[in-house]
Amino acid sequence: MRWMEEELETLAKQTLERTLRCSVPVPGRPGWVNRGGRMLLNLSGNDYLGLSQHPAIAGAMREILESGGGSGSGASRLVTGNQPLFGRLEHALAEWRNVKRHLLSQADIRQTAA
Repeated sequence: MRWMEEELETLAKQTLERTLRCSVPVPGRPGWVNRGGRMLLNLSGNDYLGLSQHPAIAGAMREILESGGGSGSGASRLVTGNQPLFGRLEHALAEWRNVKRHLLSQADIRQTAA
């Protein structure tokens, strides 16, 4: 596997090597993270309202997980079946938007469950 090591060395020399960095959300500061002791505004995330850390949402997720609802469908709802939780969510969203129906996509479901 020497070719991989050589490729990584080449990328590092060209400053093209990518590494994962730990970013910790800052409680009470939506959009901000602590990375290596530095406070940074995360302009590339999708949690700009800080809802992933909101106590009501965390509590609702905890309740769903403890009731056996799981954290995702696992695959397409057409293949694995529709969970009642998703049907209730679609119904609530339709009422909120004042439309007849609201159909979530798999991407919506993953974001909603996160």
